[in-house]
Amino acid sequence: YLVKDGNAKDVLSRIDFGIIETPIIVISAFDDREFMLEALRHGADDYVVKGRFGESDLHRAIQYAIYRKYKELRLRQRALYDPLTGLANRHLFFDRLDEVHRFSTRHNEKYAVMVVDLDRLKHVNDSMGHEAGDRYIRAAANGLVCSMRASDTVARAGGDEFVAILKNIRDKRSLERLCGVVRETIAAKAAAESDLPGPLTCSIGIAVSPDDTESPAEMLRLADAAMYVIKRQGGNGVHFA
Repeated sequence: YLVKDGNAKDVLSRIDFGIIETPIIVISAFDDREFMLEALRHGADDYVVKGRFGESDLHRAIQYAIYRKYKELRLRQRALYDPLTGLANRHLFFDRLDEVHRFSTRHNEKYAVMVVDLDRLKHVNDSMGHEAGDRYIRAAANGLVCSMRASDTVARAGGDEFVAILKNIRDKRSLERLCGVVRETIAAKAAAESDLPGPLTCSIGIAVSPDDTESPAEMLRLADAAMYVIKRQGGNGVHFA
């Protein structure tokens, strides 16, 4: 990128480094330590002075910047995503929940939190081993993602439990239909992908804001409690808070 007006620091200050995945190298005529440090503080991966490098030096700087960005993205992936399923982890889930709550409140929209707990997973782990259980978990995660819209968030809460945030909910009937799709898709994915005996069923609890509560933390608690109502009844069903 050729900077015609302003300087590299001005360009870097306008970049959202929370989303950009491309390494940035500043090539400048300024051989100034303070300017270099300022560019690095604003997000540059490297700083090269014109006339002070050859082709091999530039190539090495580019390769190093790419490697650093790769390591940075790997660390970010580990910090925010579940390693078994690739879904958001609890930390990212709570960040998204807070974002959706603020957006929905500002735009006077309803949103829902869904808690999905896999039935019989402990039995699978005990009788067939944790590798078989992991295959069930990955199949369930795949089924959940396939059932949701791109605007929804699906996360693994841990163990055999998943949580989802559903934006812009219109009515209870649409949620009931979605729950049916979730249960069918999870069962189908498990049957097709995991090559394990027996169907995979799940227990689902749902809370809706602002109908049930206006607190994001309370939304999760209510959805979890609703899920346990189904668990106590033998599983394989849906309950609303």
